[in-house]
Amino acid sequence: MSKGHAAIPAMATKHPDNQSQSSEARLAQVAELEALAEQVFGDREVGLRWLREPNLATYNAPPLDLLEGSSGIEQVKNLLLRIEYGVLA
Repeated sequence: MSKGHAAIPAMATKHPDNQSQSSEARLAQVAELEALAEQVFGDREVGLRWLREPNLATYNAPPLDLLEGSSGIEQVKNLLLRIEYGVLA
């Protein structure tokens, strides 16, 4: 290796936009859930509080903690829709 050049990991050079694309997609999904929570509860602050606070339906975890994967996002979305339509069981 020549002086003054740092080694760049191979993964970093293969797909430099993967991380930013996944971050952008995640932000879009979180924004969608925030909007849905606002719609369901009729108030932005109440919806955001519901997303941040632990509850029984999410095994005493804040719903936002479940958003790591697509299945967690779908779980929170389905839970909000069940609340909206009165299907709590």
